Formats: sequence, structure tokens, C-alpha cells
Amino acid sequence: MQQALHRRMPPMTEIVVAVEVAAVIGDVVQGLYGYISAVKSAKGEILNLTRELSLLKNVLNCLDVQCRSDPDLKLNKEIQVGLRHTQDTVLAIQKKLGHSPSKVGSIAATLSWPFRSGDVDNYLLTLERWKTWFSMVIMLDSKEAITSMDAKMQRLSLAIDEVNDSQKTDSMRKEADKVVKWLAPFEARVAGPCQWIWDTDLAAWEDSRASSTQPIFWITGRSGSGKTTLFSSIVDELERRCTADEAARKSVGFHCCSLDVAASQPINNVFGSIFAQIATADSEVVRYFQPMTKSGPKRIPRNNMTTPQICEAMQFLLDRFDCFYLLIDALNERPCGNDDDVIETLITLCKKHANLRVLITSTREPFLDSDLIFFRIMSEEDVNLDIKTYVQRRLQTERIFKSLDPAIQSTVSNHIVTSSHGTFRWAKLCMDHLSRSKTAKAMKISLRDMPLKLNEVYAAMLCRIPDDDKKIAREALTWLCFSLRPLHLHELAEAVVLHEEDTFLDSNVRLINPVVLLEICQDLIYSSDDELTLAHDSIRSFLLSDGIRTSKAAEFALDPASAHRKIMRKCLTYLSLDEFATGPVSKRDGLRDRFTNYPLLGYASQLWPIHSKRFDLQLEDENDILAFFETKRNPNSGTFGAWVQLLLGPLDLDCIHRTEPLYYVASYNMVPILKILLRPGNGVDVNKRGGRYSSTPLFVAVWRGNLEAAKLLYTAGADPRLVDGAGIDSYEMAVHRHLDELVEVFDGNHKSGIQLPVNYHYRWKKHKLIKPHSRF
Repeated sequence: MQQALHRRMPPMTEIVVAVEVAAVIGDVVQGLYGYISAVKSAKGEILNLTRELSLLKNVLNCLDVQCRSDPDLKLNKEIQVGLRHTQDTVLAIQKKLGHSPSKVGSIAATLSWPFRSGDVDNYLLTLERWKTWFSMVIMLDSKEAITSMDAKMQRLSLAIDEVNDSQKTDSMRKEADKVVKWLAPFEARVAGPCQWIWDTDLAAWEDSRASSTQPIFWITGRSGSGKTTLFSSIVDELERRCTADEAARKSVGFHCCSLDVAASQPINNVFGSIFAQIATADSEVVRYFQPMTKSGPKRIPRNNMTTPQICEAMQFLLDRFDCFYLLIDALNERPCGNDDDVIETLITLCKKHANLRVLITSTREPFLDSDLIFFRIMSEEDVNLDIKTYVQRRLQTERIFKSLDPAIQSTVSNHIVTSSHGTFRWAKLCMDHLSRSKTAKAMKISLRDMPLKLNEVYAAMLCRIPDDDKKIAREALTWLCFSLRPLHLHELAEAVVLHEEDTFLDSNVRLINPVVLLEICQDLIYSSDDELTLAHDSIRSFLLSDGIRTSKAAEFALDPASAHRKIMRKCLTYLSLDEFATGPVSKRDGLRDRFTNYPLLGYASQLWPIHSKRFDLQLEDENDILAFFETKRNPNSGTFGAWVQLLLGPLDLDCIHRTEPLYYVASYNMVPILKILLRPGNGVDVNKRGGRYSSTPLFVAVWRGNLEAAKLLYTAGADPRLVDGAGIDSYEMAVHRHLDELVEVFDGNHKSGIQLPVNYHYRWKKHKLIKPHSRF
């Protein structure tokens, strides 16, 4: 036995335990949080590093559970080598950060990001590779496979830019990555510290030893009160507690909604984000979702789960845990009034599953009233406790504040805390402003003249913008407030100089240096990795508020309908520039040049139809959209054909030319335009095939779940029996996607004189006997 043990253990070395490496990762992640507010220029790198470390930590915790059930696994030589390399990498990052695990607060002392250009990318690559390797270890069934796989991974420790995973590992990694990407097409984010929330109410909610009468914990706070910081601290604490409770199977899944990222808003992506986090560390979850993605990349290239499929997947997930904590931050950052689908689903799940706990943060109360929801308002006193901790940390760690006389430090602390009135964002902006002072006297003057309300701070920022730049600033803020994803700098630079009457853009009208946008809108815009967003959502709240309309910054006031209308019309203008009137190009270089020379093309082509659904179309808008579609009749399909090529990206001109406007109107659920196209006398062929897979407009409407569009097409004579290139028809797709209301419409076909084959009903019942994801 002892000889066998020596064969398994690395000689003359101490055993490395997965959970201990995970604990070190936790310390490093906590340390990284301190840099988020202190080093704005590296926020993207900080969040990426935090995310990768957190995912690796989750995988190591799962590995630890597996090692406890199989002691020999912990002593496996290859696993020990992997843990040791991982530990060395994490310790190297910790050393770079320059702090000890016991003094997290000291990391911001230097106020500088310690990594050189490229360092973080190298670390991210290393962490991702080891996360993948350990995930594969959890998936693999034999130690021989682990040994074989490890031979390839050894090279990673010598040169982290080599990709030499074994064929099996690489294949499995791609499968897992494919499932995770399919589930969550964007990254959740997390960051922050807080303790007051862990009072009796939240402790009772967290306790999994007994069923809860109120499993949904709803936290409401006004914009700028620090809800995301609070949310982040709860996520961290729950993850710590789940890891510490070895006797129970517990896990945490979180999602952060954002108005800046349209992909974070649909219900399928809200839950998909959570599924993806669990799938990262659980091979069984990967295998559950694989059939959905393998239906294949052609049939369902993105997460398109329906609510019934989400509920079935949640049941599968919840059966794997004694308690599962599902947390959603900023639920209000979904289109107003669209919270009901998520809340109804969560209530349904909580009624069926006693092991589910849900926590939500929002600026508003739930639309639906339910006895299952416990409602908690963030009070001014609670938030001020966090503000005091935050201010004290900055005073003690940042060089500009550390050198102050203690009496001045005390004055700053008392003024900020007592004047903040529970507005975390105001406190941060004040500390940021004071940190730019050159002398103690200047700091005291700034403190005295500081606006006492957050909206007054924003109004002052806007009023400081030079008159000559205000028009550009307003355009930039309009786009950043209502864009459906973060914009790149060159995209925004195109948008702010574009006018609806333009037919061309050249160097005479474009900004000489797009970076000037950051200078004009400083402190209102945040830039990371060439992506721009508002510095905080409270800026959007102010620009939309009634208060701005009576302030000195009234010219910057915005309203959603006008803003979405402006963006949609600018997108159509951009797509209709003379450059694109000649239609699609025949060479790949030509298509690439279009995207290069016109940076806003990607956004405009993909998202103008989405903007068109965010406001009530006026007659002028309808006519302009129809005129845009009418260019399909021009030689080479004209501007419309160029747009279709930008959407699809192919050089298959036949596919482009055969696709009619009706197909994309149905695909994007543009109901007002669809009603116009379907008017008698317009001569539209409702069954005309188009798109990549030669599908009918009805099929693509059903596939996307566009119920109203599908009903309109069916009423206009669209045939649900026509199959697409994969041999699937609209009726089958409606059954598969659990669109029962539409199936009933199809089943009532006798009213429209269309007779479906008798075996359709048999096929529907047959589908209901199998798992919904096994066919597609």
C-alpha cells in the first residue's frame, strides 16, 4: 500500500489540495475588486481576470468534491502537477498585485495597475487552459485518460502561448465552450463588499435546512445607491458559504441585466447565463444542453430556448442540488414592463422546487404581487455604512489622501458620509473629484463647493462642456443611453457626425481624432477595450428625469421614443449611403472593405429593426422603411441587397437575390410593416423562400417565436406544411418550441380552408413523448 502511494504522489513534495488553491483564488479576486474603482484604465482587464479566476475557482471546488469521494484521485500525480502549476500562476498574480491575503484593502495604495501590456492576456490564457484541463478531468472516467491528457498540458507550463491540448481534450473543450457560448452570448459581471444585508431576514432566506415561505428576496434601491456592489458581495458570500458547507450540495448562479447590452435582457439569456456558469464545471449539464446546440450550428446557432424548455432545464439543474441560489442584478434594466416573464417563471419554479432561492435587485417593486416575494428596501442608513467603509479605505490607501492631516481626513469622511444621503455613486464621484486636487487647500474648497445631490453633479458636468461641443456630446449620450450593445469608439464617432440627409461620409465630415469624444464627455463616458458605455446607469436616469428639464442642462434631456427613432433613422441613412446603392459585392475583400471603411455598418445592419420596435412608427418612418425595402427592385438588389449581405455575410448572391423583404420583416417581428406588406393589392408572395436555409417567412417567424407575425402570415395564406432546407415545417417547429397558442391556430385550419394531414396530430403527440431538445 505504501509503495502504491509513492507511485501516486510526487516525491518529496507536499500534497496540494484543490480547495486550498480555490481559497487563494478567492483572496486574489477580493484583491482585484479594490482596483476596479481605483484604476479605470484597466477595468476591462480587471473584470476579465476576475471572471476567469472565479470560473477556475468553481471548477476547483467541484474537483475537490470529486477528490473527497475518490481519495486516490487527489493523489494522482498528474492532478497534483496541475494543481501545483495552477497555484504557482495564482500566487504570481497575487505577487504582482502586491498584497497579502490578510490585507486586501491595501492593494489600491499605489493607484497603478501592476501589469504590463500583454501580461494579463498571458495569465488569462494560462488560467483558461488549466480551467479546461480540470474540467476535462472531472468529465473523464479513467486515470489513464488523465495521464494521457497531462502529457500535452505539461508544455503549457513552459510556454503559455502554445495550444497543445490532446485531441480528446481539445474536442471536449470545444464542445463545452460551444454549449456555454450558446447558453450565454455575453459575460455576466460581478464586483464588490457589504455586511449589513446579512441580517435576520436574509439569513432566514439563505438557510436551506427548511423550506422557505418566501423564497424570492427582492431588494429595491434607487439608482446610484450601490445595488450592484451589494449584489456582488452577496454573490461572493454565498459562494463562500456553499464551498464551506461540504455536507450539502449547494451552488450559486447569477446574472446581471444591462440596458447597454441587449443580449442580457431576453429571458432565454437571463437563464442561459446561469446555465452556462454551472455547465462550466459540470459535464452532465454540458451533455444536457449539447443536443440543443447540435441540432446543429445551422438549425439553432444561438440560445433560442422557450419558457417551457427553460423550466425543464431548471428542473434538471435543481435535481442536482440540495439548494440552488439564483441571483439577478438590475432586473429593471430590461425594457420597461417586460419583467413579468422572468418573475412569472421564477414564481412557478419556486412553487415546484423547495430547494430554489431567488434574489433580485431592482430600482422598482415587482409588477406581480405574490406571497412568495419578500420585499426589502435599501435604507439610507444601510447604504451609509458602506459609504463610510468605502471612504475610509480610500483615505487610508490612496497616496493623495494618505498624506493629508488626520483632521482634514476626518472632515472629508464626515462630509461625504453625512451628505451622501445613501447615494453611493455621489460619494464615489466626490472622492474622485477630490483626488484630483493639487493641495489640501484646494481640496477643502472643492469639498465646500461640491453639489449636494447626484443630479446636480451631473448637471454641472454637462454645463462644463464647451458650447461648440454640446451638439456632439448630446448625440454621443443619446447613442450610449439607448444603444443595444456597447459601442466601439469608431462606431460612435460615425454616429455623432451623421445626419439624416447625408448620402456620403468622408474625411471632411468625420472626426479627425475620435478620442476627442472621451475628452468632451469625460466622467460621463467609460471606455474599456475600445468599448464605450455610460459611466453609470444613474447618468441615464438623470438624462431621462423630469428634473433635468428644469435644470441648466435642459438641452441634454432625452426621452426613449425619440432617441430610438433617431437611432433607427440614422441607421437607415447609413445603410442607404451612395456607397451601398450598387448592391452586394462579389468578392470577399470588397465586403471586408465595406466594414472597414464604414465602422457603423455592423451595428446599423443588425440592430435598426430592433430599434424600430422600441417606439410607435410614424407615417414618415413607415414610408422610409418601405422605400428602403423597395430598393430590392433596383439592379443587383440595390441597397436592400447590400443590407442582406451585411446581415448574412455570404458571397452567395443567389441567396441574397431570392430573399424578399417579407422574410426579414417576419424574422424581426416588425408587425406594423408586416401589416402594410400584407395589404391586399401589394402582390406579396407569403410563401416565398429566403435566407440561408431556404425557409418561408412563416417558418422563420415561428422559429424566432414571433407569434403575432406568424398569425398574420397564416391568416394571409402562408402554408405551415412547407418544409425548409432541413425538411422541417412550421407546424413541427411550433410544436417543438411549445408555441401552443400557434399550434391551436394551425389546428383550427378548417376555418381557413387549409387541410393538414391527419398524421400531424399523431406527430405532435409523438413529439410530446420525447425530450423537447432531442429532435432539433
